[in-house]
Amino acid sequence: MNRRHRHAWILALVGIGLLLSGGAFSAIRWKLLADEDTGVPNCAALVADLPNSATGAWGIRDPEPRRVTDSTTTCELAFTTADERFSGSVSVFILGSSDPDRLRREVSSGFCYGSARPVDDAEKYLAVRHCVELVGEVALAGVFAARDHRFVHMVATVRGGSADRVELTRIASEIARTVADRGLSLPRNGQP
Repeated sequence: MNRRHRHAWILALVGIGLLLSGGAFSAIRWKLLADEDTGVPNCAALVADLPNSATGAWGIRDPEPRRVTDSTTTCELAFTTADERFSGSVSVFILGSSDPDRLRREVSSGFCYGSARPVDDAEKYLAVRHCVELVGEVALAGVFAARDHRFVHMVATVRGGSADRVELTRIASEIARTVADRGLSLPRNGQP
């Protein structure tokens, strides 16, 4: 075999080796990423599930919710409680991430409306913040929470014609916390 053919064979074998090792590396990388499922539920799945947790009528206010990737959901939900005393909206943002430090930063860095409220079951979260503000006849309740590769930020805006201030803020807090908990625990797109 002459020298030129030998170099060609060596280059071909090196090339095949690089392709195989690159393919193996890529397959391992994608396998590792697949083990870290950071997909989040879409708004349609969230709305379909909410009547099981928060009785009343639920819908998507934005007819075409913005969905950037499988790891983010952003939309606005509309609701009326079962007794029709309260109505309003919930701004929803859900982010999937396998980086717990990022999730903690997201919880601690967001603007929280009004005064901070204690979270009774804070131990079930990686991090959590809850705030409530009353503006005239409207209560705003915000929740920042992280758990199980997800971060949620929910802001519930609640109106209740004849409700007293304490009841109005309580309902707003319950709605924001319920939607946040469902956003953290509902499987991707509502699929088991």
